[in-house]
Amino acid sequence: MNWNFGPNNKISHRAAASLLVFILSFVSIGRAQSRFAKLDEWMETNATDMGGRIILVIYKDENLIYEKSVNVMTRRQKSMNNYLQKRIGGESEANDYTLTTRQPIASCSKWLSAALVMSFVDDGKLHLSDTVGSWLPVLSSHGKGSITISECLSHLTGIKTPPIKESLKGMKNIRSMDQAIEDIANMPMEGEPGKVFHYSNAGLQIAGAVIEKIAGKTFEELFSERIARPLGLRNTDFGKKKLHSRREVHIAHRKITLFS
Repeated sequence: MNWNFGPNNKISHRAAASLLVFILSFVSIGRAQSRFAKLDEWMETNATDMGGRIILVIYKDENLIYEKSVNVMTRRQKSMNNYLQKRIGGESEANDYTLTTRQPIASCSKWLSAALVMSFVDDGKLHLSDTVGSWLPVLSSHGKGSITISECLSHLTGIKTPPIKESLKGMKNIRSMDQAIEDIANMPMEGEPGKVFHYSNAGLQIAGAVIEKIAGKTFEELFSERIARPLGLRNTDFGKKKLHSRREVHIAHRKITLFS
Protein backbone atom coordinates (compact mmCIF):
# COMPACT_ATOMS: atom_id res chain seq x y z
CA MET A 1 0.00 0.00 0.00
CA ASN A 2 1.28 3.45 -0.85
CA TRP A 3 0.08 6.80 0.48
CA ASN A 4 0.36 9.88 -1.63
CA PHE A 5 0.93 12.95 0.54
CA GLY A 6 0.46 15.40 -2.29
CA PRO A 7 -1.86 18.41 -2.12
CA ASN A 8 -4.83 16.43 -3.43
CA ASN A 9 -4.46 13.58 -0.95
CA LYS A 10 -7.46 13.07 1.36
CA ILE A 11 -5.21 12.26 4.36
CA SER A 12 -3.48 15.34 5.71
CA HIS A 13 0.05 15.34 7.04
CA ARG A 14 -1.28 16.03 10.56
CA ALA A 15 -3.72 13.11 10.39
CA ALA A 16 -1.01 10.80 9.10
CA ALA A 17 1.31 11.80 11.92
CA SER A 18 -1.44 11.18 14.48
CA LEU A 19 -2.12 7.78 12.97
CA LEU A 20 1.58 6.90 13.10
CA VAL A 21 1.82 7.87 16.79
CA PHE A 22 -1.30 5.81 17.51
CA ILE A 23 0.16 2.74 15.79
CA LEU A 24 3.54 3.12 17.51
CA SER A 25 1.88 3.41 20.93
CA PHE A 26 0.14 0.08 20.39
CA VAL A 27 3.39 -1.51 19.25
CA SER A 28 5.11 -0.15 22.36
CA ILE A 29 2.35 -1.45 24.64
CA GLY A 30 2.52 -4.84 22.99
CA ARG A 31 6.27 -5.04 23.49
CA ALA A 32 5.96 -3.97 27.15
CA GLN A 33 3.31 -6.58 27.80
CA SER A 34 5.47 -9.22 26.16
CA ARG A 35 8.56 -8.11 28.09
CA PHE A 36 6.81 -8.46 31.46
CA ALA A 37 4.72 -11.55 30.68
CA LYS A 38 7.00 -13.84 32.69
CA LEU A 39 6.98 -11.38 35.58
CA ASP A 40 3.18 -11.31 35.51
CA GLU A 41 3.15 -15.09 35.62
CA TRP A 42 5.61 -15.16 38.53
CA MET A 43 3.45 -12.71 40.49
CA GLU A 44 0.33 -14.80 39.96
CA THR A 45 2.12 -18.04 40.85
CA ASN A 46 3.81 -16.82 44.03
CA ALA A 47 1.23 -14.44 45.50
CA THR A 48 -0.27 -17.07 47.82
CA ASP A 49 3.12 -17.97 49.32
CA MET A 50 3.91 -14.28 49.87
CA GLY A 51 0.86 -13.55 51.99
CA GLY A 52 -1.82 -13.47 49.33
CA ARG A 53 -1.61 -9.74 48.64
CA ILE A 54 1.38 -8.27 46.83
CA ILE A 55 2.39 -5.42 44.56
CA LEU A 56 5.48 -4.92 42.43
CA VAL A 57 6.44 -1.51 41.08
CA ILE A 58 9.43 -0.88 38.80
CA TYR A 59 10.80 2.53 37.92
CA LYS A 60 13.47 3.23 35.32
CA ASP A 61 14.99 6.68 34.80
CA GLU A 62 12.30 8.11 37.12
CA ASN A 63 9.52 6.67 34.94
CA LEU A 64 7.06 3.99 35.99
CA ILE A 65 7.54 1.04 33.62
CA TYR A 66 5.74 -1.73 35.51
CA GLU A 67 3.03 -2.00 38.13
CA LYS A 68 1.10 -5.10 39.05
CA SER A 69 -1.00 -5.95 42.07
CA VAL A 70 -2.26 -9.43 42.92
CA ASN A 71 -4.75 -10.20 45.67
CA VAL A 72 -5.63 -13.82 46.32
CA MET A 73 -5.90 -13.66 50.10
CA THR A 74 -7.62 -16.66 51.63
CA ARG A 75 -10.12 -16.38 54.46
CA ARG A 76 -7.43 -17.53 56.86
CA GLN A 77 -4.99 -14.88 55.65
CA LYS A 78 -7.63 -12.17 55.99
CA SER A 79 -8.38 -13.33 59.54
CA MET A 80 -4.68 -13.24 60.39
CA ASN A 81 -4.41 -9.76 58.89
CA ASN A 82 -7.33 -8.60 61.04
CA TYR A 83 -5.70 -10.10 64.13
CA LEU A 84 -2.31 -8.50 63.53
CA GLN A 85 -3.82 -5.09 62.81
CA LYS A 86 -5.78 -5.20 66.05
CA ARG A 87 -2.59 -6.09 67.94
CA ILE A 88 -0.84 -2.95 66.70
CA GLY A 89 -3.90 -0.72 66.87
CA GLY A 90 -4.27 -0.44 63.12
CA GLU A 91 -7.21 -0.75 60.78
CA SER A 92 -7.86 -4.01 58.99
CA GLU A 93 -7.62 -3.61 55.22
CA ALA A 94 -7.59 -6.34 52.59
CA ASN A 95 -8.13 -4.41 49.35
CA ASP A 96 -5.71 -4.59 46.42
CA TYR A 97 -2.45 -2.73 46.89
CA THR A 98 -2.15 0.45 44.81
CA LEU A 99 0.47 3.16 44.38
CA THR A 100 -1.26 5.12 47.16
CA THR A 101 -1.67 2.31 49.69
CA ARG A 102 -0.37 3.17 53.16
CA GLN A 103 1.46 0.21 54.66
CA PRO A 104 3.15 -0.22 58.07
CA ILE A 105 6.63 -1.54 57.35
CA ALA A 106 7.54 -2.81 60.84
CA SER A 107 11.18 -3.94 60.99
CA CYS A 108 11.82 -2.73 57.45
CA SER A 109 12.11 0.65 59.16
CA LYS A 110 15.53 -0.49 60.37
CA TRP A 111 17.20 0.33 57.05
CA LEU A 112 15.62 3.78 57.12
CA SER A 113 16.90 4.25 60.67
CA ALA A 114 20.34 3.11 59.57
CA ALA A 115 20.25 5.53 56.64
CA LEU A 116 19.45 8.36 59.05
CA VAL A 117 22.38 7.42 61.28
CA MET A 118 24.68 7.20 58.25
CA SER A 119 23.69 10.74 57.24
CA PHE A 120 25.50 11.89 60.40
CA VAL A 121 28.52 9.82 59.36
CA ASP A 122 28.44 11.49 55.93
CA ASP A 123 28.38 14.89 57.63
CA GLY A 124 31.40 14.00 59.75
CA LYS A 125 29.41 14.41 62.98
CA LEU A 126 29.71 10.72 63.80
CA HIS A 127 32.06 7.84 62.99
CA LEU A 128 31.22 4.16 62.78
CA SER A 129 34.10 3.45 65.18
CA ASP A 130 32.75 5.87 67.83
CA THR A 131 31.70 4.26 71.09
CA VAL A 132 28.22 4.97 72.43
CA GLY A 133 29.28 5.68 76.01
CA SER A 134 30.47 9.15 74.95
CA TRP A 135 26.84 10.20 74.47
CA LEU A 136 25.00 7.72 76.67
CA PRO A 137 26.76 7.46 80.04
CA VAL A 138 24.04 5.18 81.42
CA LEU A 139 25.37 2.49 79.07
CA SER A 140 28.91 3.03 80.31
CA SER A 141 27.78 2.58 83.91
CA HIS A 142 26.36 -0.81 82.94
CA GLY A 143 29.43 -2.02 81.04
CA LYS A 144 28.08 -1.28 77.56
CA GLY A 145 29.81 2.01 76.76
CA SER A 146 32.42 0.41 74.48
CA ILE A 147 29.84 -0.70 71.91
CA THR A 148 30.48 1.05 68.59
CA ILE A 149 28.03 2.63 66.17
CA SER A 150 29.04 0.03 63.59
CA GLU A 151 28.12 -2.77 66.00
CA CYS A 152 24.78 -1.07 66.69
CA LEU A 153 23.91 -1.12 62.99
CA SER A 154 25.07 -4.72 62.54
CA HIS A 155 23.26 -6.45 65.44
CA LEU A 156 26.64 -7.08 67.09
CA THR A 157 26.14 -5.23 70.40
CA GLY A 158 26.41 -8.44 72.44
CA ILE A 159 23.30 -7.42 74.38
CA LYS A 160 20.91 -10.23 75.27
CA THR A 161 17.50 -8.81 74.47
CA PRO A 162 14.23 -10.52 75.48
CA PRO A 163 12.25 -12.66 73.00
CA ILE A 164 10.31 -10.62 70.42
CA LYS A 165 6.92 -11.12 72.12
CA GLU A 166 8.26 -9.82 75.40
CA SER A 167 10.04 -6.94 73.66
CA LEU A 168 6.88 -5.83 71.85
CA LYS A 169 4.90 -5.99 75.06
CA GLY A 170 7.49 -3.88 76.86
CA MET A 171 7.46 -1.27 74.09
CA LYS A 172 3.96 -0.21 75.10
CA ASN A 173 5.27 1.14 78.38
CA ILE A 174 8.12 3.20 76.88
CA ARG A 175 7.45 6.93 76.70
CA SER A 176 10.85 8.38 75.81
CA MET A 177 14.16 7.49 74.20
CA ASP A 178 15.94 7.91 77.54
CA GLN A 179 13.63 5.34 79.09
CA ALA A 180 14.31 2.93 76.25
CA ILE A 181 18.07 3.30 76.67
CA GLU A 182 17.81 2.80 80.43
CA ASP A 183 15.92 -0.45 79.81
CA ILE A 184 18.64 -1.59 77.40
CA ALA A 185 21.36 -0.64 79.88
CA ASN A 186 19.83 -3.07 82.40
CA MET A 187 19.77 -5.98 79.95
CA PRO A 188 22.42 -8.67 80.38
CA MET A 189 25.27 -9.25 77.95
CA GLU A 190 25.54 -12.55 76.07
CA GLY A 191 28.98 -12.00 74.62
CA GLU A 192 31.65 -9.53 73.63
CA PRO A 193 30.49 -6.68 71.36
CA GLY A 194 31.45 -7.40 67.77
CA LYS A 195 31.64 -11.16 68.36
CA VAL A 196 28.00 -12.19 68.85
CA PHE A 197 25.22 -11.64 66.30
CA HIS A 198 21.73 -11.21 67.73
CA TYR A 199 18.99 -9.67 65.60
CA SER A 200 17.05 -7.18 67.72
CA ASN A 201 15.93 -3.58 68.07
CA ALA A 202 18.52 -2.66 70.71
CA GLY A 203 21.33 -1.54 68.40
CA LEU A 204 19.11 0.75 66.31
CA GLN A 205 17.59 2.22 69.48
CA ILE A 206 21.05 3.02 70.82
CA ALA A 207 22.17 4.56 67.52
CA GLY A 208 18.93 6.56 67.37
CA ALA A 209 19.54 7.88 70.87
CA VAL A 210 23.09 8.90 69.95
CA ILE A 211 22.02 11.06 66.99
CA GLU A 212 19.34 12.65 69.17
CA LYS A 213 22.07 13.72 71.60
CA ILE A 214 24.30 15.00 68.78
CA ALA A 215 21.57 17.06 67.12
CA GLY A 216 19.49 18.04 70.13
CA LYS A 217 16.35 16.93 68.27
CA THR A 218 14.03 13.94 68.42
CA PHE A 219 14.50 10.95 66.16
CA GLU A 220 11.21 11.79 64.48
CA GLU A 221 12.30 15.36 63.70
CA LEU A 222 15.61 14.15 62.30
CA PHE A 223 13.92 11.52 60.14
CA SER A 224 11.59 14.16 58.74
CA GLU A 225 14.40 16.62 57.99
CA ARG A 226 17.00 14.22 56.61
CA ILE A 227 15.04 11.39 55.00
CA ALA A 228 11.34 12.03 54.44
CA ARG A 229 11.41 15.61 53.15
CA PRO A 230 14.47 15.28 50.85
CA LEU A 231 12.93 12.16 49.29
CA GLY A 232 9.51 13.74 48.92
CA LEU A 233 7.83 11.20 51.25
CA ARG A 234 5.04 13.64 52.03
CA ASN A 235 2.72 11.08 53.58
CA THR A 236 5.20 8.94 55.47
CA ASP A 237 4.54 8.92 59.20
CA PHE A 238 5.00 7.12 62.50
CA GLY A 239 1.35 6.21 62.90
CA LYS A 240 -1.68 8.22 61.92
CA LYS A 241 -0.36 11.78 61.75
CA LYS A 242 2.18 13.33 59.45
CA LEU A 243 5.76 13.69 60.56
CA HIS A 244 5.84 17.42 60.94
CA SER A 245 2.66 17.53 63.05
CA ARG A 246 3.67 15.20 65.90
CA ARG A 247 5.76 16.25 68.88
CA GLU A 248 5.99 12.93 70.66
CA VAL A 249 9.32 11.11 70.83
CA HIS A 250 9.38 7.94 68.76
CA ILE A 251 11.93 5.19 69.03
CA ALA A 252 14.01 3.94 66.12
CA HIS A 253 12.26 0.58 65.78
CA ARG A 254 8.69 1.83 65.99
CA LYS A 255 6.20 1.59 63.17
CA ILE A 256 6.68 3.76 60.11
CA THR A 257 3.97 3.94 57.47
CA LEU A 258 5.19 4.40 53.92
CA PHE A 259 3.26 6.24 51.24
CA SER A 260 5.26 8.28 48.76
